[in-house]
Amino acid sequence: MYEFMTWNEHFITVNDRDGYSNRRKIWNENVLKKALNNQKSSEDIYVTKYPTGKLVKYIILDFDSKEDKSISLKESERLMNYMENHGHPCVLVDSTNKGYHLYIKISPFLFEDEGNRTMPNWELFFDEFVRYMLRKSSKLPYTSLDATNTSAGLRGNIRLINSIHPSTGKRVSIIHGEFSDDLLPPTELQDDAQQVAFEFCNICEEQTQRKMAKTKVVNGIDPIEENDLRELIPDIFGGDVKHYGHYSMMCCPFHNEKHPSLMLTKRTFKCRSCGEQGNIWTLKKKGLVEFGVNGEVTY
Repeated sequence: MYEFMTWNEHFITVNDRDGYSNRRKIWNENVLKKALNNQKSSEDIYVTKYPTGKLVKYIILDFDSKEDKSISLKESERLMNYMENHGHPCVLVDSTNKGYHLYIKISPFLFEDEGNRTMPNWELFFDEFVRYMLRKSSKLPYTSLDATNTSAGLRGNIRLINSIHPSTGKRVSIIHGEFSDDLLPPTELQDDAQQVAFEFCNICEEQTQRKMAKTKVVNGIDPIEENDLRELIPDIFGGDVKHYGHYSMMCCPFHNEKHPSLMLTKRTFKCRSCGEQGNIWTLKKKGLVEFGVNGEVTY
């Protein structure tokens, strides 16, 4: 059931809704069994969607609808049917709460520098790779596709299959398909997605270089670095923010959590839970922001 996971490539996060503790561990058979067998009624269990620096074998999408769960089912099945008709087997999972998780099998691909290709921003490449598949599958938008989860790109988490959802008390389970260790040969759809993503990233990099060449540092002050992350990051991701003097706290947008663990200062951010950290240039590298001539930020 867990062929998409390899113990030394993924992390398990156990999040207690009644407290602030997060336990993040490298997955192995014992850790997985212990987490599931000892799960409390107040705990969420998540797994990293993609192995860091390893081959990606499944694209994982989260469909949630607060108004009507049937919308999530209809849209996830629409995408699933298209993918399977184009050679990509799928696994559909009922989260038991607001929606469904769709695992789309792809020919294993390494979303980082493979030695024979150079790509300034593999996060941006991955995002465009997925967006292309979505655009090809339907002219209609996927209204229930979780925006926060999707924007997390290669750093997203997903609720662990066979764990119990604290809100419903039901076990997260597969309702269609099964995981397989068989390698999927490249499909025409995947080849096209890779080509479009490469071209898209190259265009973005050229535009960025032209903009950066025009940005001026005056009296030792870089106008880009003068942007305040305490205001910028909440504007990008949304959510509540609490201010404490020179720093602010909010829920980390790079992993699923209910309690704020992301610390923001004017120029840096760091999550006390998942360890995500960086500055405004990190956001640029992730493809979340672009800079104008005078250092202004667009996203």
